[in-house]
This record gives sequence, structure tokens and C-alpha cells, in this order.
Amino acid sequence: MRRGVIISILFVLACLKLSAQYDTSLIAWWHFDDGTAKDHSGNGYDGLLVNNPKLIPGVDDKGFAFEFKGSGVNTDEGSHIILPMIDFKKYNEFTITLWVKYYGLTHNGGEAFIWFGDHDRGWLGLINHVRYPYYDGILYLQFAVGAKLDYSISPINILFDSKFVNEWVHYAMVYKNGTLKAYINGKKIDSISQSVNVVGSNAGLARHWWGNGGGTSTRFNGAIDDVKIYKRALNDDEIVEKCDETAFEFKKFDSNSNIILNGNSSIIDSTIVLTDSQKWKNGSSWYKFKVPVKKGFQTEFSFRLSNGEDKYVYEKYPGADGICFVIQNHSSKALGSVGGGIGFKNIPNSFVVEFDTYKNTDDNSENYNDPNENHIGIFCKGIYPNNCDHNDKSCLATLDSIIPIIPDG
Repeated sequence: MRRGVIISILFVLACLKLSAQYDTSLIAWWHFDDGTAKDHSGNGYDGLLVNNPKLIPGVDDKGFAFEFKGSGVNTDEGSHIILPMIDFKKYNEFTITLWVKYYGLTHNGGEAFIWFGDHDRGWLGLINHVRYPYYDGILYLQFAVGAKLDYSISPINILFDSKFVNEWVHYAMVYKNGTLKAYINGKKIDSISQSVNVVGSNAGLARHWWGNGGGTSTRFNGAIDDVKIYKRALNDDEIVEKCDETAFEFKKFDSNSNIILNGNSSIIDSTIVLTDSQKWKNGSSWYKFKVPVKKGFQTEFSFRLSNGEDKYVYEKYPGADGICFVIQNHSSKALGSVGGGIGFKNIPNSFVVEFDTYKNTDDNSENYNDPNENHIGIFCKGIYPNNCDHNDKSCLATLDSIIPIIPDG
């Protein structure tokens, strides 16, 4: 009995860390949640805010987006973002995705959402623009990796639909081995054969250039959010996933990660540390925004249990009791019991997957009828406070034959 009490008290002798997922296929990523145009891919393609784009709530009110106010016909006085030029020719395949909320234009000639190059000599990106040579005010969404204004090399042209006005719309363009595909809200709209041809060094959001850079405009009124460029061609399912407003991912964790920390949890070296290596500690972290899960979801994360100490030499397993993945609709401050409760016991309206590293049975003060000291359990008690007893109806499933969860690994 005494051994069990000691170990349950030392629940968090293990230092528990959740490591953010890093997509190494990103060339550039401007998510704007930190209020800047910093490139969060780690590749250094930081943008420059010009003429005060306004920070507003992002897609589905998550994070932040930048709102742009256009100006005139052919000026650089509207708000926009200057981007560094990217050498797309060195990639046999790539994908660009972004969210756009379109309000209107200061001139019916049109304006770019994302732009690289020169309109006359060769451009890559997405622009909402009239078709040459008509200039009739009829706007087309134009996707290209090497088009020209005179249509000697034509872009993909999609008539701009009024239903896109004042709504967040997800756009994607996927290029691979000479073929460009255009997507709107996850649906493939069209494709063409085209070679990459980007001329000049000008690039930006809500601005485009022509005439060897001598002409420019910033006519776009609207907002842009979560711009990503990948060095691979995303497949159709991945495009659908990227335009899911409930999806979120973290390259790293920091103070701008929309994470709520409770108890003894903290962020250290871009990881969430739920507890340090001391007794009577517990912690939780929650995503700031509620997301619907009724239709199912997919998640990936990694964790590490480390710094376990066996101060009590008669104990076979240093550190206890484990870590859990929780979906709950109770509170952003939710934090359950320490010890065998593994931080989730008594949280109502919750669904839990526990990774348990200690056997709490009738030979100690916390009897949760654990099958062994290395198992996974799934628990849910509907709207009522959850339980971690494996003999309780709240235990939906137990997997006790798994690869060892090392409490000091």
C-alpha cells in the first residue's frame, strides 16, 4: 500500500512534453497570428507590411488575418505586403494555398491576391483581373505559373462568382511536372499545361507589377490569411483538408500559439511541458478555439516522458502515472486529478485516451484496476465527470499489449 501511495504522489516525476508537428515540405508560411508577416517555415522568407494592413480575426475567428485597403488605379499607396522572391524554377512540384475574403476593388481592372513576377513578361500566382484585351470590367480568377498579360501564355481563367464576396474562400494552386491545377474551397476547378516562367524580382500580397516593374497597383479591398507554399504537390484529399476551417497545426509552440495553459504547464524550447520533475504536480493545455468533432477527425502528436527518478529503490518503474489526450467541452481551465487520475479524472463532458505507465490496483491506495503498468485506455462518461477506473462503464476499451511506454525516454 505504501509503495502505491508514494508512486501516485510522484505522478509527475516524469517531464511530459508535447512536440509540435513540423512540416518539412513548407517553403514558406505566413500565418499572421503574431501580427507580423514573418515566415514561420523557418526558411527566412519574411514579408514586409506596407501602408498599415489591419490585423483582424482570421478564418473562423481563429488567430489573425491581415485586412487590406486598396488605393486608386496605378499606385503603391494601398496597404499590401511585400514578399521576397522565391525561385520556383528549382522545384519540379509545389503548392500554394491561401484564404481570401474579397470586399471589392478601387478599380475594376483587378488586383492580385498573391503575386510573383511581371504581368507583361511572366508571372506566377493568383489574381482577380479582367481578361486581355477586353478590359470590360468582368473579373476572372486567374491562376498561373508562367502566364503573360497578352495571353501569349494564358492562365487558368475562372469567372469570379459574386458568392465569393465578403466570404472566406480557400484557394489552392498545385503544380507538378508541367501541369497546373486550380482549386476553390477544396474542389478542383481546372488544369492546364504550363512551364514555370517568373520574370523580375517583385512579389507580394494584394499588389502586382507590370512593365518591367515600372507599373504597379494596390487596388484590393479585403483580407488574406494563412498563406502556405509547399515544395510538393498536395493531393486532392490534402487540399480538402487544408480548406477545412476546423483544421489546425503547430510547427512549434510559443506565446502566440493559441494555447491555454493550466496548472504547472508551461512552454519551454518550443514544446509544451505539462509538469516538471517534482511531486504533486499536474498540468493541462487546451487549444483556444472549440472545433466540431462530430464528423470525425485525424490528429498526430508526439510526447516524451523524461527525467524520471527512482528515489525509492524498491520501485521497479521510475515516475508515474502517465499522460492523456483529451477532447472536452467543459472549460478551457479544465484540469483533473493528479496521480492515477492522470490529469483527466473528474473532467465532465470529456473523451480521453490515456497512456498509463503505472499499475494502480488493489495493492495500493488508488485502485483503478489497471491491467498493467504499460497500457492505453479509452474513457468517456458522457456529460458526467469522467472516471479512470478500468472496471467502470466509463472505460470503453483497454489495450494492454503495446510497445513499452518508457517513463525516462
